[in-house]
Amino acid sequence: ATVVARLTDDRLLTATDDTVEVAHEALLREWPRLADWLREDAQGRELREHLMLVARRWDGSGRDGGELYRGARLASTIEWAATRSHELNDLEREFLAESRSDADREAERQRRANRRLRILLAVLSLVLLCAAAAGVVAFKQRSSARHEATVAVGRQLGAEAVSEPRVDRAMLLARESLSLDRSSQTEGTLLATLLRSPAAIGTFTMPITDRPLTVSVAPDGTTIAVGTNNGAMRFYDARTHHQTSTAPLAAGPNLYVPSTHDLLGGTYGPGPLKLIDTDSGRVLRQFGFGRLWNNTPSSPVEPTMISPDGRLLFMLWAVVRRDGSLGAAYIQRWSIARGGAPMVIPMGEHGMVAAVVTPDNRLIVATDGAITTWNAITLKRIRTIRGPRFPSFVNGAISPDGRTFGYGLGNGTVHFVNVATGRSLDAQGAHTADVQSVAFSPDSRVAVSTGDDGMAIVWDPATGGLIERLVGHAGRVPAASFSPDGATLYTASLDGTVLQWDIAGGRRFGDTFIVGSAGLAGDSPDRALPQLPPAALSPDGGTLAARSQSSTIGLFSTATLARTGSITIAGSHLISATAWAGSRLVVGTDGGSVTIWEAAGRPAPQPTLEGLTGTVRAIATSRGGRLIAAVDGVAKGFDPKQGSLAIWNAGRLVGGKPIDLHTFGNAVAFSADGAMLAVALDDGRVLIVDPTSARVIRTIHPDPEPISVAFSPSGTLATGSWAGIVTEWDPGSGHQIGHPILAATAPIGAIAFDPTAQTFATAGGSSGLAKLWTTATLQQLGADLPGGQGEWGNVAFTPDGRYLLVVFGDGTAYRWPATVSAWEQHACTVAGRNFTREEWSRYVIGRGYAKTCAQFPGG
Repeated sequence: ATVVARLTDDRLLTATDDTVEVAHEALLREWPRLADWLREDAQGRELREHLMLVARRWDGSGRDGGELYRGARLASTIEWAATRSHELNDLEREFLAESRSDADREAERQRRANRRLRILLAVLSLVLLCAAAAGVVAFKQRSSARHEATVAVGRQLGAEAVSEPRVDRAMLLARESLSLDRSSQTEGTLLATLLRSPAAIGTFTMPITDRPLTVSVAPDGTTIAVGTNNGAMRFYDARTHHQTSTAPLAAGPNLYVPSTHDLLGGTYGPGPLKLIDTDSGRVLRQFGFGRLWNNTPSSPVEPTMISPDGRLLFMLWAVVRRDGSLGAAYIQRWSIARGGAPMVIPMGEHGMVAAVVTPDNRLIVATDGAITTWNAITLKRIRTIRGPRFPSFVNGAISPDGRTFGYGLGNGTVHFVNVATGRSLDAQGAHTADVQSVAFSPDSRVAVSTGDDGMAIVWDPATGGLIERLVGHAGRVPAASFSPDGATLYTASLDGTVLQWDIAGGRRFGDTFIVGSAGLAGDSPDRALPQLPPAALSPDGGTLAARSQSSTIGLFSTATLARTGSITIAGSHLISATAWAGSRLVVGTDGGSVTIWEAAGRPAPQPTLEGLTGTVRAIATSRGGRLIAAVDGVAKGFDPKQGSLAIWNAGRLVGGKPIDLHTFGNAVAFSADGAMLAVALDDGRVLIVDPTSARVIRTIHPDPEPISVAFSPSGTLATGSWAGIVTEWDPGSGHQIGHPILAATAPIGAIAFDPTAQTFATAGGSSGLAKLWTTATLQQLGADLPGGQGEWGNVAFTPDGRYLLVVFGDGTAYRWPATVSAWEQHACTVAGRNFTREEWSRYVIGRGYAKTCAQFPGG
């Protein structure tokens, strides 16, 4: 108690009723006993944190056996817990006990297998006439055992990948899992791991002794500087992620001078700030602190910045009174060209939160209860508005344009304040722990907050809307920094990594783009459900046609995702269906019209296909586009259960007229060879039709009613129902293949097969969930694909199988890599390294070290 009281008085510890926290890193450096304690128990803390996380996940998943500890991790945790059982809670003890029981059961099964093998070998050794045969049998059994052991290790690595919080290590675990056991299970694990952090595009890994505390990006974006906990500033090439140099600088502040590679930073201890030439490491200039700052307790929040023209350096701070309250605030200013002692100006305010120097030389400062604007040159106050009050120290930032003040609180909430009006806006979301930092993009349009929950959240500061959550760190994220163009975000975490995130899009796993406006289907009673967004992929896979406005189809390049053209239907009718017929586009509306358009060059309409009068529900074309089929639903004035099927051959109605369906049609699809046409009806039937004669060959009765149909390249038929069930059929016999699967808790609005027929995709109507499935096992691959929550979705594979395109009713669209090779490559890109040998020995049990990602050096 005496030590705690003394260290608390000296501001080295912060003490509350039941906790004591280190408040100054000097304690970690200068107290040998504390350093020894930390080193002695480093592994124990890591084991305890991992045990706590996995035990909670195990309990939350209904105590799934797949979440239990096994192998080396179980052994090391049990060994640690033998002397620490009093530190565990009941859930953790139960988790360890169940893991040990499971391991015992597995060991007993292995012992029984070994006993059987020994008996077999003993018998075979006595039978000399069967020696050759016995050798062959033994060899096969040994190979099988080795294969099974390899598979077991591979699947264990997959399980570890799912629970591993650090994104780089999770990528390596999932990637190596696939290398050891190439199966649909490990492929799905890799996909699920990628979908955990689709915006992550790279990792900068620190030495095991370092913990990143700050990250700064050079003015040209080519280099990042990472301040660590041990006094080393590490510089990395932003493209290759290779470390290029180090400098003896403290963790903060660390600022690049605009338009140069000079970095301004502090050293440990009371020394001045130093301006360093990062190319040579030479100290160019020093900046001493004022006497008042040196002799007065100051707040932990001390905004430090260089003016956009690179001429002035500012540090702002506030006094901390003896009772811990926030006292007077001050401005310190230096000349970058001269260095030396600062000019010190009292602000007449209290506390300190954030500050910025704008391009027009305004210094804007957020203090406790006020936001003040100063002339950065003359240091004269321009204006003051009332700002938010803070009960304690707060992390915040002001946008580069000086318009928005953002800050985060200890309860995880994030808030934005209009600097001109003082109007406060609560962000629509929150962290689950203390907010550690707030940063704005260079153009001020995007803000990011980081927290103790290991998460970074991207915001629209104008509306407070949450853009996305960036998950991939395993510990506190104390800092974030944008690239000069705002397209890339770097976050530093105490887990030992700096992660690189794609903010602008185009480099992440899966690309998002906008094809149209939301809410186009409307709710008019004459429009039959389901409301599948009209979208179709050209036969060459180069162009996506999707409804962009009520009467307009947008044409988009699948390579660049840019809009390349559009087709507008005359009149006020809503476009309800579309399909490609070779290089031409077929478009249907809720007015019953079906028109053909030449899409190349300047789109021009062809004669309308006659025959339908209700809302065109779906259109399908045969290969080459000679045959076109469409179904409609009710139009105004008709019986709600009226609908027709029309088939056109070279523009003429097959059979001379449409087929009366006595209900409306939901979907239509041609087989790959064009010999069969499947039609899903709202009364629960699926018709198999000969498209050359319009004769119904057979009727299938799925249960419940189908709303989507698709032929696989191998010739089987898949149906999707209102109840979310997908079933495979033999269209020749009408017999069901295998068992149906519950693919979604919503209608299956669309089904699409990849060119190999080994994989298919579904989109859930009104659920917004697109999923990938293996055709052979009908098992889902990985996790649900993000996007389109609450919307109907449409899906299509490119002809080469490289991408899956998903279009939702709200006008958003996604392009997902659909090949395992692309998943493997992206996982290695994100990891940016291979396993260390220590990691390999910990995870990949019983196998010699090997590189998981060939493009990176080994551990």
